[in-house]
Amino acid sequence: MEIAIISLIQAVLVALITRNSFKAKRAQKKAEAAAQLLAKESLLSMQLQAASVNLSLATAKAIQEGKTNGAMQIAYEEGIKAKSAYDAFLQETISAQLAHIK
Repeated sequence: MEIAIISLIQAVLVALITRNSFKAKRAQKKAEAAAQLLAKESLLSMQLQAASVNLSLATAKAIQEGKTNGAMQIAYEEGIKAKSAYDAFLQETISAQLAHIK
């Protein structure tokens, strides 16, 4: 009888430990995915900010010189590219979030 009770307690403890281990692994995977998403968003955000600064500087230079120049066109194109990449990231992220809600 005592052996059966001890075996039952051991089985329950093993089940609880196993369940907690699975929960911890799942939480770790979620945290890693969130960190990767944040890193991607941060990179795209920095690119967007850099493009904005470059366009601002090119605009200021063009106004100072009284004419547009090649730097203005390059900065404009960089801005469009960075905005498109950031918008695509947002759409992808929102779509993924909505898919999890349903």
